[in-house]
Amino acid sequence: MNESLKKVIPNSVITALEKRGLKPEAFLDAVSADMDKNGELRSLYLILTDKRFILVVSDQSGEMIFSGASPASHRPVEGVGELYQYELSRIANPKILDQVVGGLFMADIDGIETWICRFSGAKMKEMRNFCMTFSCRLTGEEPPEKKRNDVEYCPKCGMPYPEKGRSVCPKCMVKRAIFLRILSYFKPFWLRICGLFLCMIVSGILSSLSPYLTGTILYDKILSKNQEFTETLGIPGNFVLALLMLVLSAALILIIKQIVGVIQGRINAYLVPEVVTKIKGNVFEALQKLSIGFFTRRQTGSLMQRVNSDANEVMGFFIDGLPYLLYNVFTFLFAAIIMFSMDWRLALI
Repeated sequence: MNESLKKVIPNSVITALEKRGLKPEAFLDAVSADMDKNGELRSLYLILTDKRFILVVSDQSGEMIFSGASPASHRPVEGVGELYQYELSRIANPKILDQVVGGLFMADIDGIETWICRFSGAKMKEMRNFCMTFSCRLTGEEPPEKKRNDVEYCPKCGMPYPEKGRSVCPKCMVKRAIFLRILSYFKPFWLRICGLFLCMIVSGILSSLSPYLTGTILYDKILSKNQEFTETLGIPGNFVLALLMLVLSAALILIIKQIVGVIQGRINAYLVPEVVTKIKGNVFEALQKLSIGFFTRRQTGSLMQRVNSDANEVMGFFIDGLPYLLYNVFTFLFAAIIMFSMDWRLALI
């Protein structure tokens, strides 16, 4: 039994067949179906040997799983519920009848047309290959060499690939590598990026100072009439002037924050669209190098929409997402520094 057949028939089913006297080494071809002849969900395995056709009906039904390998902890042990064996001399004219959803595999058994199983559209290609091999065995012809089947599911998580012929799993994709590739487009603009980070740091410091001024300075220094504080400012005993200075300082902080925010927004508005334009240009340039067959299998309009949609997602992330995330991180860090400098015990609480 070759490796390709082991991928079709689960090991637990092979073990159950061995207990019934069937040798896996004699299996020439096999295919799996996902419905019985009545259209009920059930796993079936059609096996072809040199002298027999074997139909294995699983002992599990009523549940559909991904075509890939599911985690062992979630996969029930599958066995054999029903087993049918037919001599090849009793069978003739195997064929597939196309239906609205999927198909129906049938053959003449003892001269009577018999429904063997139904299957979904996902199994159509494998079932047609099996039917062709079956017909060649009955007529004594040499079966055509099978084309290599592209893997249609992720071997890691078992999720089916969203796009046929493209072995890319969104769930298992290394998103960190994609993020680093996008960041490489920002290298020519490192001066503007430094200015952007400087604006974020200044905004974080100013945001951390505002609660300190309106909290500790106002209540603990001015309203409590702390003489040492006014002496430090050079206005001993003049708490009204100290309060006025506090108000002016808070207003100045707000003004500076607004100015820094405007500068940061202008840098972002120039930087991100420029990078997105370069990404779009590279993508469209790569599309031009693809073969005509790539475009005949896909709708050109959907490709353009996909490129524009992904580019807009990147733009939204770097304009609205990442800057605000970094701003909040810097604000948290500077606020933590101020809190620990005042009283590390209270800061831990």
